[in-house]
Amino acid sequence: MQVDSAMVTTFPTPTPAARPGLGRARWSVAVAGLVALAFKLFIASTTAGTNDVRLFAKFAAEIGKVGPVGVYGYSVGTMVYNHGPITGLLLWVFYRLEHWGASFPLLIRMPACFADFATCLLVFELTRDRVGVRRARWCGIAVALSPVLVGVSGFHGNTDPLFVCFVLASVWMLSSHRRMVAAGVFMGLALCVKTVPVVVVPALLVAAYKHNRRSLVLFTAGFGATLALLWGLPLLEHYQGVKQNVLQYAGVPYRPWGIPKIASWAGVPASWLTWWEGPGHNSIVVVSAGLGALLAWRRPKDVAVAVGLSLATLLLINTASADQYLAWPAAGVFLVEFWSGLAYTLIAGAFLTELYAKWSGGFPWGYAQAWYWTHEELLVAGAAWGALAVNVALGTRMIFIRSGRRADDPPVADLSPALRQEHSAPAS
Repeated sequence: MQVDSAMVTTFPTPTPAARPGLGRARWSVAVAGLVALAFKLFIASTTAGTNDVRLFAKFAAEIGKVGPVGVYGYSVGTMVYNHGPITGLLLWVFYRLEHWGASFPLLIRMPACFADFATCLLVFELTRDRVGVRRARWCGIAVALSPVLVGVSGFHGNTDPLFVCFVLASVWMLSSHRRMVAAGVFMGLALCVKTVPVVVVPALLVAAYKHNRRSLVLFTAGFGATLALLWGLPLLEHYQGVKQNVLQYAGVPYRPWGIPKIASWAGVPASWLTWWEGPGHNSIVVVSAGLGALLAWRRPKDVAVAVGLSLATLLLINTASADQYLAWPAAGVFLVEFWSGLAYTLIAGAFLTELYAKWSGGFPWGYAQAWYWTHEELLVAGAAWGALAVNVALGTRMIFIRSGRRADDPPVADLSPALRQEHSAPAS
């Protein structure tokens, strides 16, 4: 039977701006992000933060003398400089602003606070095509109001949330706008804050390759140029310092988090733990990067999920531990799955809230000197680790499940009734 083409009504795929409620959802995430930003800046301007703030002040004073490159050849007391060149440049600026009357404890926490605002918007944009606008709105709001990020960005005083923002900006450029050079630049910037995000690089390379080889070349060009520009001089002038203090940095010896503590409780031989924390440490990076790369290979449209999975896996199986590390997957867990991500952020946030209060001598937070975790705190941290394990398991499961809908199709929940009927009807 022939059908007259004039009788067939074709519904064009709606543009993102035409989807019902998209604008309102985006604004609601932005408002939540602004409220959280104001609260974090209030905390940063009225508290002294943790001992990391004072350590960064010492680094800044050293950088003021020898520069952001020369610092890789010096030690500050018993501590060595183990951060990327972007952090060094920021500290160089902050050192001079402090001499003009600015508050260093506020300055050092401002980049993370503003990065979190961008991160919650990026999470919304990266999830709305996969889970729908309504669920993406809650993902963005959950990141904006995350108690983990309130504690780490507003109070602790470290740069971990900044590299997370750069990573998600890279994913957004790669997956949404196909601006491959810019995606490579943002990924390079992330690695110039800390070396932690190296675990997401394979997933991004795979996704770029899956698009086409030209995309891979452009991404690699932006990525390589950024690394060469910012890491070039430190590596040329202080290679040994960069190698020992940055590339081979394994964290503090204290290991209260995750697998090492669980293995210790279970009576695993000390020799195994020594291997895991020493020569076997590289396997953590391989597993974390490999899971994300495999998911990106099987489902290149879900590269955002792959990146979230790699960051979550890294913290899950990492042997090093520090309270600010809890920020690594605080946004990425919502790229993987909402409810386990929400459980992680609430439990880990409650843990950090109590931990900083104890270190400060009670509420409100003031100056927190890091100390050992109590048995009760270890149990709460273990619950957060369990929620993170569920999130990783759900993300890993996606590797073996074939997507039932083309990733470039609009979510059925966001279509008008006519379009919803069209996308739901079987092909004839």
